[in-house]
Amino acid sequence: MHGACGLWGLIAAALFATEGFTYGAQAGEAGLFYGGGKLMGAAALAALAISAWAASMGALLFGALHRCGVLRVGTEAELVGVDYGQHGGSAYGLDPTESPVPEYPPPYTEPAPRSIMPACRPHNTHSRPKPVRSISIEIPSEPSEPPTP
Repeated sequence: MHGACGLWGLIAAALFATEGFTYGAQAGEAGLFYGGGKLMGAAALAALAISAWAASMGALLFGALHRCGVLRVGTEAELVGVDYGQHGGSAYGLDPTESPVPEYPPPYTEPAPRSIMPACRPHNTHSRPKPVRSISIEIPSEPSEPPTP
């Protein structure tokens, strides 16, 4: 996703650039659709350099992970499926007809009460909370006239 969109941005700039919006070594150059071609060559060279860098870094990273043995899951997880091997259950039913029908919005379930360790309890947990007082404010419907000097 990011590579494809970045490549498109690089190519689009070389296609649609106008003379007033280029700077640096390419200052005053227009894009391919505006009679220039120099930007397209620079974009192609940049795309090759970026692709070579990403491929080499990816090869180094995944090669190191492969040599360390952490790139793949274990044989048992491959045989029974990663859902069971890594997570202990299936994300989907074995048969699509066994899967629950999705609900939108999902029904509300009351959260389970949290237990707090005795050493971590805040002070005064045994006292009842103080009631909140309500205040009523009357707002006049018509603005009052300013006082006369």
